[in-house]
Amino acid sequence: MSSDTPDYGFTGSTDGEDGEVLLSVQALKKYFDEGVSLLDRILGGGTNAVRAVDGVSFDVRRGETLGLVGESGCGKSTVGETILRLQEPTAGSVSFEGENLSNRDGLTEFRRNAQILFQDPFSSLDPRMPVGDSIRQPLDIHDWPWDGEGDETERKQQRVEQLMERVGLSADQLDRYPSEFSGGQLQRIGIARALALDPDFIVLDEPTSALDVSVQAQILNLLADLQSEFGLTYLFISHDLGVIRYICDRIVVMYLGEIVETAPAEQLFTDPQHPYTKALLESVPRVDLKERERDIDPLAGDVPSPRNPPSGCRFRTRCPEVIPPADLDIDQAAFRDIMDVRDRVADREIAVEKVRNTVTEEGGQDRPRVADRLYDRLVDNELPPEEREYVREGLQAVAAGDWDRAGEHLRERYESVCETDHPTGQVSCHLVE
Repeated sequence: MSSDTPDYGFTGSTDGEDGEVLLSVQALKKYFDEGVSLLDRILGGGTNAVRAVDGVSFDVRRGETLGLVGESGCGKSTVGETILRLQEPTAGSVSFEGENLSNRDGLTEFRRNAQILFQDPFSSLDPRMPVGDSIRQPLDIHDWPWDGEGDETERKQQRVEQLMERVGLSADQLDRYPSEFSGGQLQRIGIARALALDPDFIVLDEPTSALDVSVQAQILNLLADLQSEFGLTYLFISHDLGVIRYICDRIVVMYLGEIVETAPAEQLFTDPQHPYTKALLESVPRVDLKERERDIDPLAGDVPSPRNPPSGCRFRTRCPEVIPPADLDIDQAAFRDIMDVRDRVADREIAVEKVRNTVTEEGGQDRPRVADRLYDRLVDNELPPEEREYVREGLQAVAAGDWDRAGEHLRERYESVCETDHPTGQVSCHLVE
């Protein structure tokens, strides 16, 4: 086992490998239109929606643990909530055991077989309700099967007591309220509630992120034991790659609402293909003393807005491996500088007036001098002479206030396949065939 990742004492299940598909997600989308007025909707104006989930597709095989990872805000939790119809999908389909869930008539049966464990154990339980009632609630709502023997109320109470003890707590604690438990104990209660109806599939939405490290290991071991005992299938959502590596069979990597790579867990960690996956793994802290001097090279730039994601490959604005045009002989750092200049021209985010005033104070007003000063501010790396002159010509158009001509000038020579074509496949990157 690698010393770079915590050892939680177990590995992911293997029953799901090449097995039956339990859950199938196809082209799932979830857009949020907050802030759009009723008049905009009536007139059919642009909503500029937040594209939280934008066309994701994957299968979850029976008995496996599928990991869903990515930066905060990439849409992981929204995927889980939309699958379970806690959020209504904007488009796409979800099928469970071969049945399409677009028909609401089948949702009640689906919700008996699919449950969720939320990230925050404190807010996922009603503080005014004893924990025993919280665990019993799914049994009452779904009319938990009763074989007619004995009293129904007593049978439900026995079921609740068994669940409480199975997750490592005492049945004597059923009358207590959530405020009387620790975070780890509350998460165990959440697990007991999720198991109440004997489901086949559970969405685990960052179930350990709010817990202490020692408690995390206990909860993860419990989840692994329950999966083996009850034949459960998990969708495990997390940003903790150490946990993901040891509990998941396969991993889906998300970025800005889309899936960029899908691979078996060990393969993803030993041979990542997508530049974003590589960057995520590079950012993981290491405990190996040999790497204590290692410099972490973080991703450059900010995550783009999901209201207006980049064209082509959504990762291109931060990618360290953007593909230059075929006839351009230039290194990646220099090409990245040119791409950054192009983006700032397109967004009109260059302080031209400030630079022009500075040049005027120094006794000059001509556009070439303003363009030279802009170039010095915007380009950090050495460009070949021909490219340097071409970029300066574009900045002269900026100095003249002709942003459109500047953008067209730079796009004509430096447009990349990464911005024109949307990559597809198990690895969503033009660098990978």
